Amino acid sequence: MTTSKGPAMKLLSAQTRIQNDDIRAVMDRLRAEHSDHEIDTGDAGRWEFRMHYGSLNASFDDHGVLVRIAAEDETCLSYMKMIFAGHIAAHLSTTEGLRWHGDGTDAGTPVFFREITVLSSTKLSPHMQRLRFSGRDLGRFAHGGFHVRLLLPPAGRQAVWPTMGADGLIVWPSGEDALTIRVYTIRALDVAEGWLDIDFVLHPGTETPAATF
Repeated sequence: MTTSKGPAMKLLSAQTRIQNDDIRAVMDRLRAEHSDHEIDTGDAGRWEFRMHYGSLNASFDDHGVLVRIAAEDETCLSYMKMIFAGHIAAHLSTTEGLRWHGDGTDAGTPVFFREITVLSSTKLSPHMQRLRFSGRDLGRFAHGGFHVRLLLPPAGRQAVWPTMGADGLIVWPSGEDALTIRVYTIRALDVAEGWLDIDFVLHPGTETPAATF
């Protein structure tokens, strides 16, 4: 009897080169922070890390570092970009010069963002309300954990949603357009029909972010 394997999954990839006098020290910190995920390459000038969302490969030369990331889908690739860009921003206080080339969208709406609208509202108990939301392309939320972040726009204002910067970090609306962010758990999900349920605890008054729902 013989067996055959299906075609190997094609990974998405992107890369960036950073030239900065302090980049080696910053990369040393990244290496220390993610030592549990490092793969021995046998080459002192090349590091490799296997993380939950994908992999990161760093190659050093006299002029800086070339960073390559890879992931199974565009959402995970975007997360890898954010992990690295966030580290650079935290330790260099800037992401100037960090630009990604390759797969993935470098600007516009984040690939993991979905705009949803209230479809129905059902009171489960005196202190619990279930809202059903409708949305498109909800398949991503069917795996990898049911925790989601709801972005709530200011009352009475047209929603301004976040965008992705060319460095891979989220650009959040600010000032009067600033969003309120809360973490909730999806209670039910129907990808084919395009809806999901989230339960909200009811608090007295109308001061909590989701109270007007």
